[in-house]
Amino acid sequence: MAKLRIATAQFPVSTKIARNFDYIAELTARAKKEKADIAHFSETCLGGYAGSEFNSWDNYDWDSLKAAEADLQQLAKDLKIGMVYGTNHRASRNDMRNSLVYVSNKGERVGRYDKRFCTGGDLKFYNAGSVLSPLILMASSADC
Repeated sequence: MAKLRIATAQFPVSTKIARNFDYIAELTARAKKEKADIAHFSETCLGGYAGSEFNSWDNYDWDSLKAAEADLQQLAKDLKIGMVYGTNHRASRNDMRNSLVYVSNKGERVGRYDKRFCTGGDLKFYNAGSVLSPLILMASSADC
């Protein structure tokens, strides 16, 4: 029977997307060195947690977040490791989501899950998701 080895990691998340990216890159490389198939990280670890690391979407650096997400896809491809990381997702101008993203070991963004059961504090900044992305459910172990 095939086994799936998952490394899970947490680090001090900040408002600085580049800093968060550096932690994710370092810990993903370490996970690969330890023969993990997937590196898993905490919610909103890439972009910071609204209501905790910052208190307003005003001046949020969506461009840096988008660039960092593209860089994570390339990192997953280069290291040949799957990745699940938390991020902020802007579904529309006033619809922010607390999301998890799954990237395959080929660097392909396979799916996104938007947090469905938000706390009262979450709901001050995020809208709840409605369904689990079927793309995550259909991911095969060959694409981890």
